Parts: sequence; structure tokens; C-alpha cells
Amino acid sequence: RASIFASGHPDDDALLSRFYVPNIWSRADGAGVCDDVSALQLRCAARLRAREEALQKMDAQGVWDLHQREMNEASDFLEDFDRRSTTVFRPGSQCDLGAGKAHTVGG
Repeated sequence: RASIFASGHPDDDALLSRFYVPNIWSRADGAGVCDDVSALQLRCAARLRAREEALQKMDAQGVWDLHQREMNEASDFLEDFDRRSTTVFRPGSQCDLGAGKAHTVGG
């Protein structure tokens, strides 16, 4: 059976566009193939749709606050990642691998 997600038929594209905005599956290269949409794509689409609905229910201040919080979280993550990636381990030193495991660098 062909998948609606890979179909190039205008009716299929219109149906998908009603539920997924933007329609990330819109194609212009013809009919679909069997089981061409991965579970990851379906989960992403469902989460994007849920996120869109949640944002539409918020007022402008709520969206602004959420944006600020998420940008701060992203900045903290990147700073932590940068800090960890610049750690220098000298030969013979111990580095923590987590779960109580250690590794001797250069050993």
C-alpha cells in the first residue's frame, strides 16, 4: 500500500496540509512507497503539532517567558558542552567516565 506521506497527488497533499503546517512531507515527485515514513518522523510531527497547539493557547507574555527560559537552557547546555570539551587530560591523569568508572589517560 502506498503512503499518503510520500504521495504527490494534490488531494493527498491538501489533506496533509490541513493537519501539518508546514507540511514537511509535501512532495512533487509522484506516488509514495510502502512504509516510507519512519516512527521518528511521525513522533516529530506529533510533537510539533502538540507544541503548536500549546503555543497558540498562550498569551504573548507566556510565549515570551517560555522563549527566554528555553534560550537560557540552550545557552547553559552549550556552555557546559564547551567547558567539558575543552578539558585537557594529561598523560597518567584519571578521567571520570561516570558510573564509578575511571580511565587513565595515555595508559
